[in-house]
Amino acid sequence: MSNDLYGIDIKQSMPESFRTDHIIWDKYISSIWLSIFKFCNIQKNDSIIEIGPGNSIKIGYALSQLNFCGTLYIIDALPEVIDTLKPKYEELLPNAKIIWLDKPVIEAIKTLPKHIDYILANHVLDDMLIYAAKHSDALTWSKSYTHIPSNDLQESWQEISKDINELKQAQSMVSKEIINLINQINPTSIILNQYPSATLNDHGMISLNNAAIDILNMIKDEADQIEQAEVQNILNLHPHYNNHHIGQHVLNAKYWTICKKI
Repeated sequence: MSNDLYGIDIKQSMPESFRTDHIIWDKYISSIWLSIFKFCNIQKNDSIIEIGPGNSIKIGYALSQLNFCGTLYIIDALPEVIDTLKPKYEELLPNAKIIWLDKPVIEAIKTLPKHIDYILANHVLDDMLIYAAKHSDALTWSKSYTHIPSNDLQESWQEISKDINELKQAQSMVSKEIINLINQINPTSIILNQYPSATLNDHGMISLNNAAIDILNMIKDEADQIEQAEVQNILNLHPHYNNHHIGQHVLNAKYWTICKKI
């Protein structure tokens, strides 16, 4: 660590392309996922669920580096977002069997097999929280994958966060959805992260970040986690570029979990 940042100090600043090119940023996050895949011994012919990728190729690109040719179930409640992602994943993973489920997790469970090897989710709990609070229309901004939250999202969060009971109910619903998914399909491991979003932080939505991280901690409380120190050792293999968001958030094990069967 350097200057209280997790990760490797390679004496370079963060490339400007991380701020302007989603693909470059996604590939950096993908490199972290690939390290975790190797630690967990994920095989190219395994069966995997990815929850809520939105328009992001972070997990898909990491799987492509394994030459993944197994079965991949992608669950995203927004059909229009899946339509945007499909061609990207089909190009990245031409030899994989990809099954698209355009429904919330609670409904997708009914159509899944009784065992799948791994469940993966990259920074999805904030979106699931908005959906659980019945503000799904506010999530269409993810289709465009912009650096600025839409007005609909900001207004929806203001409304949700004003009602503490509604917020707590939505948080509990998301946590239970994930726990029920794990219990129903009996995976070898589930790998989740929910680090603070720089986009939300920069636009006055820190409270949404915090609410989503609370859900991650609720899931951790129910699950059998790998020691945080082990997760941190994996994250420390990656450069922090002397960037606070990367070094304190993305590469901080408190915002990740690798859980065994519950």
